[in-house]
Amino acid sequence: MRCRLWVVLMLGFGYTGGIQTQTVADGSSPWSRVTLHLSQTSALAAIIDIGKVSHQPLGIVLGANASAFCASQQKVDIEDESALDAVARVVKPLKYSVATKQGVVVVEPDAIAQWLTAILEHRYDFPALTGLTITSLGTRLDGWMKMEVGHAPGYAASTHHAPNAQRFDLGAMMSASTEEIADRIVSLGPKAVWMMGPNTPNPKSALDMDIRVAPYDDPDALGSLNCGP
Repeated sequence: MRCRLWVVLMLGFGYTGGIQTQTVADGSSPWSRVTLHLSQTSALAAIIDIGKVSHQPLGIVLGANASAFCASQQKVDIEDESALDAVARVVKPLKYSVATKQGVVVVEPDAIAQWLTAILEHRYDFPALTGLTITSLGTRLDGWMKMEVGHAPGYAASTHHAPNAQRFDLGAMMSASTEEIADRIVSLGPKAVWMMGPNTPNPKSALDMDIRVAPYDDPDALGSLNCGP
């Protein structure tokens, strides 16, 4: 049984793993060595599996060809590569690149739209939050982004998490960017992946984008990630 938390603020993607034949990880940094063999998997599934086996926090920003992340089917054979290099190899055919930011491996389009960059770089005074799951912290950030950047009058969403999900405190962050806050969240506890992707076929603003965060120890949350409409 899973819990549902309704969040209301005033001022909510499909992951399918491939056939995994071997996973080995050493350490939990972008340079951790990873061995991973997957058959007939999407780029999104492969990236998440790399993050899971290496315990590497991830960030994914989906651009104009977002659907390719879920639609592409490929065989993945990674043998003793760093988590950073492994992710880079998976996304290169899709014209995406990888960078390490605050210890988080972040995937972004090679040609990222200016309005999307503005959302990622927008700075907030983000309040302290206590006793929330990683998924709920991501929901709060999503709402904050829509109100601060998208000028939404309010925000409501439901958050699903396991009854025994770990809860965390997130200290206030002054003048922190959307991306910096997301990176901080996914670095908590069991580590996690954040994804910013479209909720409409032709996104043009913050209201057209959603931020979702899924911890690696919650398969249902990971399963809710998809590549948009």
